[in-house]
Amino acid sequence: MKIWLISDTRTAHERLSIPKDIDTVCFIGGACSKGSYKTGTSSYEFLLFLNWFEALDIEHKIVVPGAVDRAVENGNININGHKKVDFLIDSAVIIDGIKFYGSPFTNYSKINPMRNSFVENEFGLAEKWNEIPINTDVLLTHMPPFGILDKVAKQDNTLLTESIGSKSLRHKSFKIAPKVHAFGHTLDDLNVLNGGSYKSPSIGTVYINASCTIEFGNKLIHNGIIMDI
Repeated sequence: MKIWLISDTRTAHERLSIPKDIDTVCFIGGACSKGSYKTGTSSYEFLLFLNWFEALDIEHKIVVPGAVDRAVENGNININGHKKVDFLIDSAVIIDGIKFYGSPFTNYSKINPMRNSFVENEFGLAEKWNEIPINTDVLLTHMPPFGILDKVAKQDNTLLTESIGSKSLRHKSFKIAPKVHAFGHTLDDLNVLNGGSYKSPSIGTVYINASCTIEFGNKLIHNGIIMDI
């Protein structure tokens, strides 16, 4: 199966280049702009994304919401009304024998307080991760695991960075060792590079930060990641 993994398009989804011969596309949160919950445009922005996503000429489509997708969390989007899309909110779907599990939850954003949908503290996150089935093949979490493609610039006007991923998610991911663990939330920044992939030498899992835009603004800088599994 050929999978296209994308996240954090931030209203720039129409500028993506659609790859050919994709069997499944997975969106891992971040369709709306950061301030959409304040401006009241979250529902409008998410529906624009969803209409584009549903129209893609790709057989299987998976959506996991994220930290800026307030309209989904508030129930303003009827996720059951989009039959061409599998919404994964702490749930799983099996496609051609491959089990996908998705969760939208993150911790409170150190990057920007305007990312505050689907938020839990680390204790609450650990409870969420406990629900992930041990036989998951493709794990889709908007939150990154701690220490893996999860750097952000420190908010002290220095060039230093820090990891903001979930430690309990890292523990769970290493325990179940999915074939792929893809996420977003931590975007590239002026002195931070997160977009890309990393294969764990100890468990063989391919970790993917599928974010497509830069942290401040909606400039598209990546076109997602394609995986064959």
